[in-house]
Amino acid sequence: MAFGLRSVPKQPDAEVKLDLTPLGARNQVPAPDTPVQVSRIFLEPEEELRRRIKLRQSPRPFLLLVLSYVLGGLAPAVMDQGKRKFSWGLLTLMCVAAWTATVWYWPKLRSWIELGTLPLLPCMVALGVVTMLGVQSWSRAVWLAGRDVRFVPERLPDFMRHPVAIGLSGLLLPGAGYLIAGHPRRAAALVWSMGPLALAALAIWQAEWLWTINRAAGVQGLPLNVMELVFVASVATLLLCGLIWSTSIFDGARLSASRAGQRASARADWLAFAMVVASIAFFVTLAPEKLARNMDQLATGMRLDAYRLIPLGMEQVAMRLDPSRPRYVMRAAELHEMMNQTEAANELREQLRTRWQEYAEYLLRQEAEIHAMVPLRPIGLGESAEGTP
Repeated sequence: MAFGLRSVPKQPDAEVKLDLTPLGARNQVPAPDTPVQVSRIFLEPEEELRRRIKLRQSPRPFLLLVLSYVLGGLAPAVMDQGKRKFSWGLLTLMCVAAWTATVWYWPKLRSWIELGTLPLLPCMVALGVVTMLGVQSWSRAVWLAGRDVRFVPERLPDFMRHPVAIGLSGLLLPGAGYLIAGHPRRAAALVWSMGPLALAALAIWQAEWLWTINRAAGVQGLPLNVMELVFVASVATLLLCGLIWSTSIFDGARLSASRAGQRASARADWLAFAMVVASIAFFVTLAPEKLARNMDQLATGMRLDAYRLIPLGMEQVAMRLDPSRPRYVMRAAELHEMMNQTEAANELREQLRTRWQEYAEYLLRQEAEIHAMVPLRPIGLGESAEGTP
């Protein structure tokens, strides 16, 4: 029985399709209800097959892992990964050059910003854009490294695939644990989150200087309320990204153990139990009165520097931690008045007045009951009405 080629390849690397339908049966008319079944075999060119086998056997997983973190966006150009690798590599070089120039010329740039020659807001925006572009190229490099056919996590050294080593690698190199566990998308997302975390940490570190320069800029700077919101958002971003980073350390080890077919070890259970016990001990030993007093003192100091939103939040937290202190309510009402929020200030004062009125009524009732329980002594023969003999 003879068979024929479905299509003749025009190039050596093209796919070869074989049609296994017998030649004598091609002109036959099939039955009405019988579908025509054509079996096809796609033969991969021998050179392509050899190349794939060579890539699978290439001892480069460790090199791919290291280069994706060390070189960042330049790694795809070096390791020949993905499309537009040279464009992303050039963008990475520009971001590195911008940050290097900023650090190198920082004293001069700082003096220009303080003198008002260089506006603060465009500098902040430009630095944020440069940072996020660099982190995006870094995240892309990690994602391409995880999807590379040469990256086979099982071919990494044995010590690197141990759960403890994976946790340490995830701590030192964000997302490395996910990459070893075979989850490049999660690894890339975690690497991308390092950009907002770095910007938030920088904003908190230089908060005092940024606040002073912004106040000195006057109308050319950001409104003070907006600047305070930037600081609040920086703190929230720092806490959130830090929590995600710390969680990924244990999650990467868990996924790697699942990939290797291992059960969750008893150490992981004891570690989770220890974290729960530590959380319970923290809340049990927490002294809310002392914490409220510290927050009130910090809020008072920040009020002298023209802060409003952050001290108000601290006073509100102090009110809930220690409701017995009316001082926190009064200072929160004062901050509301400074922000032209008269209704909120009056509401707080009304709540305080109601509480004190209830307490005063309680004291009066208690005093009346005490006087009613004290017996009256009769006046003796040798005592006057005033109690003198």
